[in-house]
Amino acid sequence: MNLFEFKDGGIYKITCIKNNKVYIGQTDCFVRRCSQHLKLLKDKKHKCEKLQEDVNFYGLDNFKFEIILKENIFKKRLKLEKKYIENTIKEQLYNTIKIHNFKTQPRIAQRVKIHDIIYPSIREASRQIKESTRNIGLKLDDISNKNYERLDYHKNIYFDTYKVKIDNKIFKSTRHVVNAGLAKTTKQVRDRCRSKKWNKWKLIENRSNDYPARE
Repeated sequence: MNLFEFKDGGIYKITCIKNNKVYIGQTDCFVRRCSQHLKLLKDKKHKCEKLQEDVNFYGLDNFKFEIILKENIFKKRLKLEKKYIENTIKEQLYNTIKIHNFKTQPRIAQRVKIHDIIYPSIREASRQIKESTRNIGLKLDDISNKNYERLDYHKNIYFDTYKVKIDNKIFKSTRHVVNAGLAKTTKQVRDRCRSKKWNKWKLIENRSNDYPARE
């Protein structure tokens, strides 16, 4: 085993040698992520309840951390992680994947990644990590916070509702203002647009009759 490989990033799996079930994940540093999993499992605080239950039952000695492949580009890792999870038999997988039926569940959930763990929705993340959905939302909107990330972006959610005008320059959405480095969060953009102090910042509705701007 070449220990120097563990300083790289890529796709990994945690396997229970007693039942061959696996947990698949991605990371930018194998050694750090392995240590994080180990600490959470030892403390019995791992967010993947099924994995934690089997560790409690079989013991950590019956689990192994393995590198599937190395990849240091984040977007490629996400696609590869999804591919490996989807290609694994559901009964052999510790990861929880919820498929939403939009006919019966019109509200579209957004997958989020918090501290390298993927959750099917902000609400589910809130339930598991015991943090309010509001606080999670603020951290997701803060582009400087690398531990909180949206994996899905859907049209018609709040930051696509408005265009923003700043000093006569038009931005397609509040998200574009954040990406330009002019604000930390989309909420901050909206607050400034509604403040007399920031009189050069204006919200412009993208769709009629939807979410009218407050004076």
